[in-house]
Amino acid sequence: MTVREIQGHLVELYGIDVCADLISTIADAVLERVAEWQNRPLEASYPLVFFDALRVKIRDEVSAARRSISRRVLRPTGCASASQDRHCARPEGRGVQTSR
Repeated sequence: MTVREIQGHLVELYGIDVCADLISTIADAVLERVAEWQNRPLEASYPLVFFDALRVKIRDEVSAARRSISRRVLRPTGCASASQDRHCARPEGRGVQTSR
């Protein structure tokens, strides 16, 4: 990203105007760490979390409200389904959870 693009994002998202010198100073300060992170050795696999939700209308005695009913499943990368591959960990956090 260019300095002008970063300035535009900061104005658009946060409503603040930052000078180009400050953006360049910050970018220069973190550039070495970013290069280290980009060149780090990768793990063989990483866990993935899938979030899925269904919006439903739930009626109470007096009122009705729209709620999200979600199911969280954690599976290691590369496992199509934990029940098919016994080397994969069992899904954690499985179940129904409602949120307001």
